[in-house]
Amino acid sequence: MEAYYGWGQALAEIRDRKLFRSTHRTFEDYCQKKYGFTRRHADYLIKFPPLMDNLMRTDCSQNQPDKNSIQIFANILPINMAQARHLFSLNPEQQRQVWKKVVEEAKASSKDITADFIKDIVKQYKQENNVVQDKKKRTILPQEDCQVVAQEDCQVVAQEDCQVGEIFTLISFEDQEEKYNCCLCRIVKLKDSRVIVEVSDGTLLTVNPENLNQKIDSPEAPQQLPQDWERIRRLRKQKSRDLGLDRILKCLGTSEPLTVGERFILSRIEEFYKLDDCISAPVTS
Repeated sequence: MEAYYGWGQALAEIRDRKLFRSTHRTFEDYCQKKYGFTRRHADYLIKFPPLMDNLMRTDCSQNQPDKNSIQIFANILPINMAQARHLFSLNPEQQRQVWKKVVEEAKASSKDITADFIKDIVKQYKQENNVVQDKKKRTILPQEDCQVVAQEDCQVVAQEDCQVGEIFTLISFEDQEEKYNCCLCRIVKLKDSRVIVEVSDGTLLTVNPENLNQKIDSPEAPQQLPQDWERIRRLRKQKSRDLGLDRILKCLGTSEPLTVGERFILSRIEEFYKLDDCISAPVTS
């Protein structure tokens, strides 16, 4: 478990400081090619240190290990990632409550703490406490229901720094929508405690603030990104495009804002397809 803890801390720093950019375009690509594991596994590892630190605060913990030298005690902390991952869907307070219940029930029934045992306790806790289990659920809404609205007309969301027009990276999607993980999105509307976002292909998704990560702080991004996306969409509509163009467009505008060089390439492609009338911002460094 010391290894998991160390991996999680290291990957979080690499992701947050974007250290992967020296060798790879995206964090997902870095994890896959450098270490051979998926972005989802990397997310699990990154979530592990905060989880362990949080569980050490529960009153069922009999010891307080030093963060720099984690000591795992039987029936006190999770002993593998299979056990820990069932707790990631809960907030810190819920994690502590559930883990206390896990330890107490395991001791009362003389059962070993297993991944399935934890899964059952988490499911029971969510049902008893009406915990909404929709973090991974998104609803694709019709275009007319997702018009951009003024910020003052929006409801307050859980993540206070979510504002209409801001750019984030999407995370924690599964199943058929896992393809949107690591993609950029633009907030178009705040709705109750959820957020309606647009991705590069024009799809509008309703997500939770927890699905938003790595806010793009570049001041020109809110204006530049929609223009880049529109140019990419116009090229995708070309019936005469070849497979090479599809591969190029797949890489552009999904994970990171376009660079100066990428906008230059996009301009040359537009000229080739005679789309040089596209509205685009000047290419600047």
